[in-house]
Amino acid sequence: MRRVLSYRTSDDRVAGVVITFVDFTALKHADAEMQNARTEAVSANATKTRFLATASHDLRQPLQSLNLLNAALIKISDDVNAQRMLNLQGESLLGMSRLLNSLLDISKLETGAVDVAVKDMPLRPLVQHLVDEFEPQAAAQQLQLGFAIIAGSDGDDLSVRSDPVLLSQLLQNLIANAVRYTPGVVCKSTARSPVIR
Repeated sequence: MRRVLSYRTSDDRVAGVVITFVDFTALKHADAEMQNARTEAVSANATKTRFLATASHDLRQPLQSLNLLNAALIKISDDVNAQRMLNLQGESLLGMSRLLNSLLDISKLETGAVDVAVKDMPLRPLVQHLVDEFEPQAAAQQLQLGFAIIAGSDGDDLSVRSDPVLLSQLLQNLIANAVRYTPGVVCKSTARSPVIR
């Protein structure tokens, strides 16, 4: 960029000009590189979204087969210990299904295709189910997994207004990380906690 400015004397006469040149080449190169990086990031994100959608879809079929085989084994098994292990295996398969659904939902979130169904729901059944699901993993790490039931002012269990599927996935991720990264600390449950207002 070139700038031309007149040079004036103390009595306001034009005595000459001052010409300055500013080289913006490096700035233009940096801007071009930033645009290229932005384009590559958008492309990589689109590729990741497609991969998540495809992978989670392709893995559902063998997982469904495992669920069917597990259910069939439960029906034909007479051994109590085998039944217990198969039930635990079924819970693990259910957890895997939820994780795959979470992957698919991530790709849906990025494309804006998630339908949110908000409704009132009690917390006790949801949290109890998640505790039952993660108890075997917690026990394998010498952890005791439990939860506190929060009572409302009328003595009923606390309810929330949320999307049941999305809330379940959120809590599932939190519990999975807690179980995975807790170094042998015992978490004690309580029967009832004080009223929260």
